[in-house]
Amino acid sequence: MKLKLSYLALLTALLVLFTTACSLLPTSNTDGTTTGTTTTSAATSATTSSTADDNQNDNGWNDDITDDAGNKTTKGNAGGTTAGDVTDNTTAGGDTPASSANATTSTTKKQTTTKPTSATEVVITLPPIPTQTTKPSSGNVTTKPTTTTTKKVTTTTTVNSKPTDRPTPLAENQLYGYKQLAAMPRATALLKAYKAITDGVANMEESISLNSAGITTDEISLVFNYYRNDHPEHFWLGTAYSYSYSGNTVLSLKPMTSKQEGAPAYLLSKSEKAQAQTKWDAAVEKYLSLINKSMSEYDRELILHDALVNDCTYNKDGGDFIHSAYGALVQKVAVCDGYSRAFAFLLRQAGIECTIAHGSSRGEGHAWNMAKINGSWYHVDITWADPVSSTPSLYHAYFNVTEERIKEDHTIDSSQNPLPAATATAENYHTKNNNNIATFDATFIGERLQNASKTTLYITGNVENFVESLTNNVYDIAVAAGRGGKFAYSLCGRELQLSLT
Repeated sequence: MKLKLSYLALLTALLVLFTTACSLLPTSNTDGTTTGTTTTSAATSATTSSTADDNQNDNGWNDDITDDAGNKTTKGNAGGTTAGDVTDNTTAGGDTPASSANATTSTTKKQTTTKPTSATEVVITLPPIPTQTTKPSSGNVTTKPTTTTTKKVTTTTTVNSKPTDRPTPLAENQLYGYKQLAAMPRATALLKAYKAITDGVANMEESISLNSAGITTDEISLVFNYYRNDHPEHFWLGTAYSYSYSGNTVLSLKPMTSKQEGAPAYLLSKSEKAQAQTKWDAAVEKYLSLINKSMSEYDRELILHDALVNDCTYNKDGGDFIHSAYGALVQKVAVCDGYSRAFAFLLRQAGIECTIAHGSSRGEGHAWNMAKINGSWYHVDITWADPVSSTPSLYHAYFNVTEERIKEDHTIDSSQNPLPAATATAENYHTKNNNNIATFDATFIGERLQNASKTTLYITGNVENFVESLTNNVYDIAVAAGRGGKFAYSLCGRELQLSLT
């Protein structure tokens, strides 16, 4: 009896062992592929949502996404991880996907809507300058509150060039992002994906195949960010995208107007895009008619910079295109990345290499430009050149500045778009116009106001000390200028604009 029980126990154990072993073997799918317990075939790979959403900061959202095979994945709150979900709280323009094709990764970028207080105007009314210059005990000082204005300062130009008179626009292989990818070890695959995305968006494809490119999930955000910075003329592109992958190979990319489920691929339909293209072409032609190929790169850059600032108004509530070049050039309403994309495109058409810098300032996401002028790179923040004061005026505080200067109030996010070094000063606006001043000098300032009602200075020393000395010695400035009246100044970064009227 004991022997029979021992044989029975042995047979039971062998049956359990055989059943377990069978369950671990791969199973055959109807499409001929095999699926193990820890992998997903290409036919059932999930969609990874990767966002570069400029106008939202959605920490705490919760969405259900269904992939092409009908598999449903629930995204957890930012900062938490749920089964089948990996959340990445970086501020890069794309994601670092999970290694499993069943995971869903989401990234939300900081808002790109920074607009600082460009200037606070201070008006000081001075008494007439007497024949015997005696400084009064005090002047009548009033501070005007900062207000937003839509009034613009017009730049006068007589240029009305024809296309044949203009510089040759940069070809695609001369664009900054393309050149960066071309210099990388996997250049062939990266550029093939770049070209596929460029052509796919140009043709308004809702799903762009990347399978033949063979790029990885670690490379998709890099390629997409370089493409997007290089091609702001694709103004119908939204602020998000998703992609599908198998293992770590990206299969396809889907443009999205937002990261919400069911969002359309593009901001416009094909018929709407055709109508918008006509408006775009007319707007671009107007700007390019202001320049010609006999101008220096600096002059072309300055003319386009000032014209764009004069035309465009900063407004966070300006509609669907405020983050695009279309908003800035056609609708004339944009936020910082709209300004930057428009400026980048105009410089490209003017034969000047340019890219878009991403980062933050004062706790908010921000975007600006870098331009290569006469062989050297410079930072240019066109958004902060737009006047926000009771007396509108163009500012050039951030026109062709060094990396050292831009970092005083900007933080650069190199993960989205690694930037070149910027150390040159020769093409800086204030250097070229002899506006640099280190310490307060009433005589120097007064002499600049002798034959002009307005002047501009760029403070290279301590700004706070300079402004304090300025407000304590305005009468001395008036004496040096040889007249009294209404003295006013406004400050943008290190740029000081003064007037005596």
